[in-house]
Amino acid sequence: AGVDASITGTAIAIGDGRTWNVRRFPSKPRGDDLRSRILRIEKILEEVVAFLEASPPAAIFIENYAFGAKFGREQLGELGGIMRWHLLDFTSNVFE
Repeated sequence: AGVDASITGTAIAIGDGRTWNVRRFPSKPRGDDLRSRILRIEKILEEVVAFLEASPPAAIFIENYAFGAKFGREQLGELGGIMRWHLLDFTSNVFE
């Protein structure tokens, strides 16, 4: 399977070289607050997992980070997102 992860429209292609099942998972903002952003990511993950569970691939290839980007935005964003997600498990009083 091939995965192009994006907050606005993750796409996955699963195939055997002759036939392909391609799906896009569009996502729109639910709000600007922290909980809304995390719920958006959670919904994307739920849909992607369900799609992959229906037709489990033997291998998955995901687009790598743009290491040439200034300040490692992708890595910092991912870490920040995961951190915020776990912090919300403790309290809804997380501020930015």
